[in-house]
Amino acid sequence: LDEKSIAWKVAQKAHRHGASIALTNTALALRMGTINKLAEECQAPVIAADVTVVEELENLYKESMDKLGGKIDLLRLGNYVLAISIMGGQ
Repeated sequence: LDEKSIAWKVAQKAHRHGASIALTNTALALRMGTINKLAEECQAPVIAADVTVVEELENLYKESMDKLGGKIDLLRLGNYVLAISIMGGQ
């Protein structure tokens, strides 16, 4: 994940349009990537999760709801997961 990836651009655009987002990737990728730069720019929490492990996906969903303040309106799977709460849980 870097500034040239589609996922990065989707996160930036969603944030610019008022969405609250959470960013995630595997723990290893989080340590090696630049996701924290994007998280700071978008004021987004970063949640480690391996999408091949059901328990980690369940935790990602729960933590995203907790940190975004309500329901999730969109979950985008790609190079990483992007959870978006468009209406702030309303």
